[in-house]
Amino acid sequence: MLILSAMLLFLVACGAPLKKMAEIDTYSFGDDHIPSIRRIVGTRQVTGFETKVDGNGDMSQMYQYRSSTISDDLDQYGNYLVGQLNYVVTIGGDLQEESGSIQFATESVDEGKIILFDIEWSAGQYKFTLLKTIGTLTRY
Repeated sequence: MLILSAMLLFLVACGAPLKKMAEIDTYSFGDDHIPSIRRIVGTRQVTGFETKVDGNGDMSQMYQYRSSTISDDLDQYGNYLVGQLNYVVTIGGDLQEESGSIQFATESVDEGKIILFDIEWSAGQYKFTLLKTIGTLTRY
């Protein structure tokens, strides 16, 4: 019984941070702030989150979401990134496809850095991976 209670407490404790992640309004990298999917399409269930810094000092964040309206969510959010925040599509993808990937990019507020925003989706879920790294962005 004690083991079962400890396992239940662990599962509840692990789920709490993901619920909190579903409520964030901004993905942040120091002085860079990107409005979250929640601000554009509403709250979605977060099923995974990870943040890391590699040996070069590049910071990445991964958010995994579950949704029954993937195409609509991603279409609205992609249009927002490009139309309102001036992101560019660096690796194309069709947001209306059942599964796929696309990459957006923009300049960081930190000189000489960019933010890459990868989106992958399939079967009721999508994953955002944001990476702040050294680079430049050429706009045509």
